[in-house]
Amino acid sequence: LLSRLTGSFRRGGGREEDAGKGVMSLGERIKALTQNSENSDKRKKAAQQGYASLPSESSNSTSVMPEFGTFTATDVLAQALAPSVTPASQHQVGILTGHEKEILSVAISADGTRAASSSVDGTVRLWDLGLLEEVARCEGHRDWVWALSMARNGGMVASCSRDRTAKIWAWPGRLVQSIEHKGEVLSVSLSNDATRLYSAQGKSVLIWSVQDGKRLMELKKHEDLVRSVIASEDNMRVVSSAKDATIIVWNAVNWTCERVLKGHQAIIRNVDISSGKMISCSLDKTVRLWDVETGREERVMMGHSQDVRGVAMDENARVAVSCSFDKTLRVWDLASGTEMAQLLGHTDKVFGVAISANGGLAISASWDLSLRLWDLRDLRTKPREAAHKPAVSKIQASEKEILAVTITPDGTLAVSCSVDGSVRVWDLQDGTQVVKCVGHTDWAWGVCVSDDKRVAVSCSRDCTARVWSTETGEMLRKMDHDAEVMCVALSSDGQSIVTGEGKNVQVWDTYSGEQMGVKKGHTGVLRCVATHADKIVSGAQDMSVRVWTFEDWQCLAVLEGHTGVVRGVAIRDDVIVSCSGDRTVRVWSLAAKSEQQVLHGHEEDVRGVALSGDGKVAVTCSFDKTVRVWDVENGTQTAKFEGHTDKVFGVGLDRSGTRAVSCSWDMSVRVWDIAGRESERERVLQPPSLVAAGRERPEAPESLVGARQQSRALQESIARQQGPDSGLGPEQEPLLGGAGAG
Repeated sequence: LLSRLTGSFRRGGGREEDAGKGVMSLGERIKALTQNSENSDKRKKAAQQGYASLPSESSNSTSVMPEFGTFTATDVLAQALAPSVTPASQHQVGILTGHEKEILSVAISADGTRAASSSVDGTVRLWDLGLLEEVARCEGHRDWVWALSMARNGGMVASCSRDRTAKIWAWPGRLVQSIEHKGEVLSVSLSNDATRLYSAQGKSVLIWSVQDGKRLMELKKHEDLVRSVIASEDNMRVVSSAKDATIIVWNAVNWTCERVLKGHQAIIRNVDISSGKMISCSLDKTVRLWDVETGREERVMMGHSQDVRGVAMDENARVAVSCSFDKTLRVWDLASGTEMAQLLGHTDKVFGVAISANGGLAISASWDLSLRLWDLRDLRTKPREAAHKPAVSKIQASEKEILAVTITPDGTLAVSCSVDGSVRVWDLQDGTQVVKCVGHTDWAWGVCVSDDKRVAVSCSRDCTARVWSTETGEMLRKMDHDAEVMCVALSSDGQSIVTGEGKNVQVWDTYSGEQMGVKKGHTGVLRCVATHADKIVSGAQDMSVRVWTFEDWQCLAVLEGHTGVVRGVAIRDDVIVSCSGDRTVRVWSLAAKSEQQVLHGHEEDVRGVALSGDGKVAVTCSFDKTVRVWDVENGTQTAKFEGHTDKVFGVGLDRSGTRAVSCSWDMSVRVWDIAGRESERERVLQPPSLVAAGRERPEAPESLVGARQQSRALQESIARQQGPDSGLGPEQEPLLGGAGAG
């Protein structure tokens, strides 16, 4: 404890030594924390905008450390000591300190023996990784040093800064070139032969001669600030990424744009290129792998819970390491796109990462004022032990957060809806998108699907419910409401649609789109509805569950017990299951009109519930990022599934109770094998704009939708789309739940 208080640091091997190189003592750190509280709000706003910072701050401004608006002495002491007491990952082999303010970037030589780092303190530091010692402190920049690039042999380092310069340093710290720019320089890259320097200024990529510092070329095509630039190892291409969420591949011989790559949904923070592959990371929390020759996106890797700030891969494009504001580094197997390890130890945002050519050593830079070394050799040679996550597949299902998902009784198709207003149909056999239904002009809150898989119904903030063909994506019917529609369900025979608008349950004719009735009784806004046989179940903000009949519009029961908003309901015969913001799942008997079980386990708001056909298995999802399986009869939790990296909003379960689907704000749909407990086999697939022409679809079973004599209009519409064999057949066993906004 005494050594920590005097500002010492730990190096590899576990020994403690006095830093003696300007490392902040406890008193200095507390002073910096308190001084920064004055500009807390302004800095937070600036940080949200990317690399922006306060214009009023000069190069000798107070370190941008975590601030306290109102705090106690205990708060400040805990923050000041935090970097010293957080446990490190088993792969961490060394910590280097010396920078006086937050570290922004790091670079490493190909053989892993040398490194360079840059900081808010305006310095570039050179490190001998064999001795774990600082070799030189390079001074010359007058403001934050944003980024670095190191020559393959470690003999030359380039840096760029807010002071509108790029500088080139020769090992061990001699300044050999200073190149003036017209604006802030956000990224630099040395060519492999160290004869050219590429820099990012504004919306342009600039090319310079290292020998005389003269500008050779300016490349313009990005529509917003360029955040990263990198040269290929053969000096034939340059790759840049920008705030406009695009990546551009430039021909470094004739300076033309070869292709523009799109896929990320937010600012692209960093790119790396090696062996014909390119990797990128973004504010959208994803890491993506691309083929440089074709421009095809090959992998989307998800796992980080916040902005991904840096990524690097080995020379053979087999292993990559990414770093994030979530304070972690993650190691990726690029062949499969799977996460091999999560590296823990940093106590603040991790801003930069670099990896040796053979992929055996990584180094990271953080706002906790430390550089950390990671030994990855065992990860390259030892196969990853499969985690017990029975996800059959993971589908990158939308460009925005997904709000609801449902599954067909036979478990072959899923339907999801999203903040982007789209409704998407998925083939769960191969994880591909069947069709994308477009029409809603605002968030699509809920979705349900008919047992014959031919029709889906969705509801939206745009005050409509819409009926879709799941095979063509055509909108078959639109039902206008007076207010936002929060939840929707289909009757078991498919003839009626139930929606929740305000405090009322509304029933509509599926074929004509006409309103058939309104059920009133809730005193709070409806959040969920479900149907089974002749029953309707609804849940609302008034914390009650109500049961209604289709026939006489009567309220059969009012079930009370939840102490929070009722988010989801499901019904099978006499069994009703509900979930709530009170973090509980409750099982009710309709016959007894009473509560039978209270199921505890979720740690946050429970947002969705689904039941198997026999009512014996329930699946729930929660803001705690988990999906849980329950034995309804005895009230026990039988499984807990982890994998989503953000709040889980919806869940569905097939008739047999063996396959479930879940959707999340991490923009993915995951499919879970409940019965088989398969090891994880993940595929991340971008939804295509259209299904490939001529793609064969499994033959749908006979429709459960009863044929009303007065409703031939919709049937004829479906028949025109599906051919002469689309006649509506006899009813099947009722099995349909609902989905809602939560």
